[in-house]
Amino acid sequence: GRKLVHDDGLLLAGALAFFMGLSLSPLLILLLALASRVLEVSPVKAEILESAVALLGAENARFVEAIIDRVEIESR
Repeated sequence: GRKLVHDDGLLLAGALAFFMGLSLSPLLILLLALASRVLEVSPVKAEILESAVALLGAENARFVEAIIDRVEIESR
C-alpha cells in the first residue's frame, strides 16, 4: 500500500502501459513484413486481426487493420 504510493507505482504502471501501447505499431509492422516474406499475406493478416479483436476489441482492431493495409500498400 504505502510503498506503492511512495514509489509512484501507479504512475510507473501507467507509463509502462502507455509506452508499450506506443511500441505496438512498429512491432506490428515489422512482424507483418517478416511474416509476409515467408507466408502469404492474407492468412497472416487474418490471424493478426483475429488476435487484435480478441485482445483489443473490435474498435481498436480497426486501427490495427488500417496499419496493416498501409504496410501492404507501401510494400508494393
